[in-house]
Amino acid sequence: MVLSGPTISVDCEGVSASWLPFAAFYTRVTGTLDGMAAPNIRTIRFSEPDALASALRGGSIAITPVTAGPFEAKLTEFVLGDLVLQISCGTPAMMLGEVAADTVWIQLPLSGHQDLLLNGRQVAPGDFAAIAPGAGLDAVALAESRWALVVLSAETIAGLLPPPRRAVLLRPGIPRMLRASPRAWEAAMSLMEMATESAVRDPGIFEVEEARLGLRASVLEVLVVLLAGPWEDRPTRVLRTSRTRYQIIRAVEEHLRAAPWQASCPSEICAALGLSRWRVDAAFRASSAISLQRYVRLRCLAMAGAALRSGRFRHASLAEIAAAFGFRDEGHFAREYREMFGEPPSITLSHAGREAADAG
Repeated sequence: MVLSGPTISVDCEGVSASWLPFAAFYTRVTGTLDGMAAPNIRTIRFSEPDALASALRGGSIAITPVTAGPFEAKLTEFVLGDLVLQISCGTPAMMLGEVAADTVWIQLPLSGHQDLLLNGRQVAPGDFAAIAPGAGLDAVALAESRWALVVLSAETIAGLLPPPRRAVLLRPGIPRMLRASPRAWEAAMSLMEMATESAVRDPGIFEVEEARLGLRASVLEVLVVLLAGPWEDRPTRVLRTSRTRYQIIRAVEEHLRAAPWQASCPSEICAALGLSRWRVDAAFRASSAISLQRYVRLRCLAMAGAALRSGRFRHASLAEIAAAFGFRDEGHFAREYREMFGEPPSITLSHAGREAADAG
């Protein structure tokens, strides 16, 4: 298959970093544009899970830290017309949500595969997810990790794929786990590393239209190889995942959002959903390697932290806040909150109050 980029033509049967249109341009001009502003690229650091979730385009995602301590994440975003590339790294967390009805996500784990689960599967090198329009996503990183996320319209990606492959990968509401050939995966990783390096060393390069077009063409070419295959005698494989498992954890998440005060008893949540505790617990262990009870606690703490930072509870007592998020004992809530966020809830409320006063 041959695709034309803005600088060179690409034969996907012979992959190396040098065949990428962006690589050709970057190699030619790197080091010559230091210090220029680049509105098409930004790097943001996050200390709040909800802020990171809001920055992920084309979906509605909840992010829950799965270890105690401050949450930290960094995201580098490349806006390339109708395509957005986001490369992120962060502390251990779980993602759960859905992609918009007109959008496709391609999620590529870049590091820490042994500590990653994606759509209920342990990730191996070469594994990635294609999340079709309206489909659900669940992912957990049990250690610090790096990800690449390609966000593009369903129409754009449909035009890249042959009809049989398009029908398999872009069926609305269905997430797909895939395994690429080693050479295809190497090409994808090389491009992501080159994009990251350019963002650090020469962010001003993206003031040049040729660079933006080159990176966009290179990303699309890599996607064609990853999604469509085949590559030599090892085509991209579609891996089995369980939709029922996702539907269970999604139902629990929706219940917690609607009634977090009921979180003190996970068995009552299961009963409200008409599911056995064993079945729900099995779904969470498969998705995140943590129990239902642990997830409920972590999720409620995350929601409490977001609510306190918003100032919504600045006139409430500690007992009222604890009860609102399923904690029967305010002292227990305060201890777990401090363990998770590194400060007592009173300090979070105090900061929120000062920010509201400054804004007013």
